[in-house]
Amino acid sequence: MASLINAFDFDNPDYSIPTLPEMKEPHVNSAGDYDGAAYCASQYNTTRPPVPYTGEGAVTNVSSLVEKGFKQVRGMLTEGRFLVLEMNGSALTNPSSCAKSGANSVRLTRARPEHDRTIQRWVIHAVEIGGDEFTFSSAVDGQYICADGELCTEADDATVFVVGFEPGKGHSFQVQGSESCTCDFLVVDAEGNLSFQGEEDFWQVFSVTG
Repeated sequence: MASLINAFDFDNPDYSIPTLPEMKEPHVNSAGDYDGAAYCASQYNTTRPPVPYTGEGAVTNVSSLVEKGFKQVRGMLTEGRFLVLEMNGSALTNPSSCAKSGANSVRLTRARPEHDRTIQRWVIHAVEIGGDEFTFSSAVDGQYICADGELCTEADDATVFVVGFEPGKGHSFQVQGSESCTCDFLVVDAEGNLSFQGEEDFWQVFSVTG
């Protein structure tokens, strides 16, 4: 069984009261028995498409089923989502599609409240399933973060980061192989610049869709 304790941020509790939608009473048949599934199916003429889900009723654009939004990630990272990494009001960015041509290394740009800039989205790739080592590629053009923060196209050249997590603080990213010297953490330094340094610092990571 997995420990889900890191899903809770006890150091920063949110006591706001959510607004819950009003729900209809469950449908019942003439005998007073719940028949929601049968009643729902009776309202539509279409049937489930046959495996492998083609033809009438099949949804080919699966991404259209996902609502646009974001959620802060707590706990260890996993593959299968777009991630935005932010620290001190700045976000890790691939500037290659910006007006400033020729940029070929990761940069920092101002973080946005909705975390919705494509150039700030990253995809992680596990070195070993279930492990804490990942490479990062950009959602813009698939380029990887490589040595010294440069962007490159070859997965074999990508920098491997050891990802750490501390509840209430966030995630840290340390270059693989630097554990013995406690150096090369990816951070935003005191001057607001992206750098690799020995002192561990923590990023806020957001999972985004849309």
